[in-house]
Amino acid sequence: MSLFYVTFLFLAINSAIASPVLQFKPTPRQSDSGLIWFVPQTRTTYRHYVEDLDKFLTRYKNGQKPANVWKCDPNETPPQNVICDVDVRALGPCSTAPDYCFYRAQICIFLKLSHVTNWVPEFYNSTNWPSDMPLSLKQTIHEEEERGTHRKIWVTCDGETPADKEMIGALDYKPSQGFSRQYFSITDTKNYLSPLIAVHFERPRTGVLINVECAAWARNIPRKNKQGIARFGLLLEDMLKIKTVKTSSRMQLIYLLVLISGARCCQSRWNSNKTPVLVLRPSTETNLIWFKPTDQKRQHYKTDLNNLLKRYNNTKQFENVVSCLPHQSPPHNKICNFDVNSNVMAPCLPKFGFGYDFGTPCVFLKLSNVPKWRPVPYNSSNMPSEMPNFLKDTITKLEPRGMHQNIWVSCDGDTAADKEHIGALRYLPFNGFPSQYFPYNGDKEYLDPLVALHFEQPMRGVLINVECAVWARNIPRDKENKLGILQFSLMID
Repeated sequence: MSLFYVTFLFLAINSAIASPVLQFKPTPRQSDSGLIWFVPQTRTTYRHYVEDLDKFLTRYKNGQKPANVWKCDPNETPPQNVICDVDVRALGPCSTAPDYCFYRAQICIFLKLSHVTNWVPEFYNSTNWPSDMPLSLKQTIHEEEERGTHRKIWVTCDGETPADKEMIGALDYKPSQGFSRQYFSITDTKNYLSPLIAVHFERPRTGVLINVECAAWARNIPRKNKQGIARFGLLLEDMLKIKTVKTSSRMQLIYLLVLISGARCCQSRWNSNKTPVLVLRPSTETNLIWFKPTDQKRQHYKTDLNNLLKRYNNTKQFENVVSCLPHQSPPHNKICNFDVNSNVMAPCLPKFGFGYDFGTPCVFLKLSNVPKWRPVPYNSSNMPSEMPNFLKDTITKLEPRGMHQNIWVSCDGDTAADKEHIGALRYLPFNGFPSQYFPYNGDKEYLDPLVALHFEQPMRGVLINVECAVWARNIPRDKENKLGILQFSLMID
């Protein structure tokens, strides 16, 4: 699965970049996911990370180093053509503890800066530190400044959200919280050893995904374009919770958590309620629908969909709800009814169990309510090139009858494999939201138009990643920032 822009990023760079990039080790199993997941005391789950760190540190542990690699005074500029050695023994438990502490529900993350020839850092002091610098680091710099040892590229790591900050636990930086100045302005790239900072996560919460953000602090390392930022996710699993789940399947599901976390972040950051967002029902914490047709877990999804449709089944008590002809706006101060009981909705109805009893589930799509927002539908003269061909054909056929004025929806597998596994899809009552239901005026009796998506023959035993897009001229579709796009996953055991 191509992971949606992931909140967790490992940037690739080259020597043309003017300032270094903050990087981290170990490399995640899927490098573009930024997720470090393992089960403490179960070495098969973290062997990859241990082997990656062993390989990474080989150059630092080499006993026979070149003649120009010296042990340097951290507060002195080394002689010309001399490279300062990096003593990994100074990294505390991150160099001495077995398996870099992974075995005991802890973890060591190694931070380094990419090497940029002749780049010279400009250090912060108490007179020029930025307003967004953490208070704890300001205090550290102030204390170091009194001793004349503040000339470092400082590093901070913390949880990305308040919840992450609470769950991340205590951190310890070894050998210190900054990269010493002695390692920079080096021209010998062949023998150069990048300075390291080992961040020891001493008591991270287990069983939850923790989003971590580390930042490098120097006046000439920008952070706005994420060049001085490294993001990754930590998930130390509780073995008791996953005994019955195969590791390969579990890994796919955990990667999904990262996706959804990033998707929600960007929706809230960029959308700001100016345009509608596509919403999935049944509601889940991670946009993962995972069940077995014969177990009780499917009941949760059926109950959620029943609750969704309750309001639609009790419209007789609503004074302002009226029946509307297709593409006919309701009278003033009235709201169009949305009929969910028609047989055209089968099997996405309660009496059919919404398909979950047979392994052919239904999900419902709706648009979030944005007051006074009106859609601008596409027509045959302005359809975007990336619009699916079947949707272009539908609009072209309906336009002569004036029935194309809808906010259209299309869904498919995210990757080629997903497209193969997803099977036939059916949209009920059809694949669009009629314009007559907009704008939303805040009326408590308002009934959202719905699109039921029926998976008619999904493959079982595999994770199917689904991407749905909403099509209107004034709903931007930005996959990176998750605008006009809904992504979720389906797994049927």
